[in-house]
Amino acid sequence: MKLFHNSTLIGEVKNACPNGFEMHGIIELTDNAKDYNDLFKYWTDENTSDEEDPPFPEKMLNNWFIEVEDGERKEIGLPGIFDRNNRKEILWRYL
Repeated sequence: MKLFHNSTLIGEVKNACPNGFEMHGIIELTDNAKDYNDLFKYWTDENTSDEEDPPFPEKMLNNWFIEVEDGERKEIGLPGIFDRNNRKEILWRYL
């Protein structure tokens, strides 16, 4: 599986499995992901208020996709990418 924002490849997702209403996996980020580091940190920060509008342009918040093995793209909400156990993990929901 691959994570895309618009046509930009962000990373390769491995070991994806359901986690309640979400999907969970391990992600290996590409160099393109560096442009999204602040967004991912903000999105996964437990101190971020749910009432607060994200300080990022609307175009960064939308148009996220998971590409499955057969090349089909499935739209997702903004994924959460975070460090855990010395690796990057990802959570997402299909729209």
